Amino acid sequence: MPMARGRPWSFDRKQALHQSMMLFWERGYSATPLSALQAAMGIAHPQSFRSAFKSKQKLFEAALGSYWESYLQPVLASLDADEPIEAFQTLFAEAAQLYTHWSPARGCLILTSSVNLRTDDDEVGLLIAEYRRRIERAIEDRLSRAVDDEHLRPMQKAALAELCFTILYGMALRAQSGAGCDDLLGGTKAAIAPFEDTI
Repeated sequence: MPMARGRPWSFDRKQALHQSMMLFWERGYSATPLSALQAAMGIAHPQSFRSAFKSKQKLFEAALGSYWESYLQPVLASLDADEPIEAFQTLFAEAAQLYTHWSPARGCLILTSSVNLRTDDDEVGLLIAEYRRRIERAIEDRLSRAVDDEHLRPMQKAALAELCFTILYGMALRAQSGAGCDDLLGGTKAAIAPFEDTI
C-alpha cells in the first residue's frame, strides 16, 4: 500500500484522481485552485497531496491520462468501423454523448482545457497540445485508411481532417456553453453531409 510519512493514505488514490479529473473538466486548469482540488479529493493535509501527486501540474497530467484512457479513447475507437461514413457518424454521436453526460463537467477536458489557460502555464499548454495532436492523428489515420481503401481521394484528406477536428472542437465548446446532447446530435447530422458527398 502506498505510504505518506510512513502511514497509509487516508484516501482512495484512484477515487481522488477521478474527483480531480471531474473538477478540472468542469473548470479548466487555471481556474481550479489547489485548495478546491484537495477538498474535492478528500485530502486534508498538503503533505499527503504532495506525497501522492507531487504538484497540481502533475495531478493534471495524471487526470488527462485517466480521461484519455477511460473516456476519449473509447470514443475514438469508433473510427475502427469498416465503413468510413459509419466511423465518423458514430464518432460524432458518441462525442455528443460524452460532452454532455457528466454535467457540470461538460465539453471535452482535452479540447477545451486551453480556453482561458494562463500564459504562465506554458508546460500545461504543451501537454494539452500533445493530447490534441493524438486526436488529430486518430482522425488522419482513419482518413488515410479511407484513401488506401479507395473510398477517398488523397486530395480530400487534409480538408476533411480539418473539418472533422473543427466539428469536434465546436461541439465541445457548444456543450460547455450549455447545449444539450439532442442539440449536438442534430448538428452532427448536418456535419456528416460533407463526408457523405466525398467518401
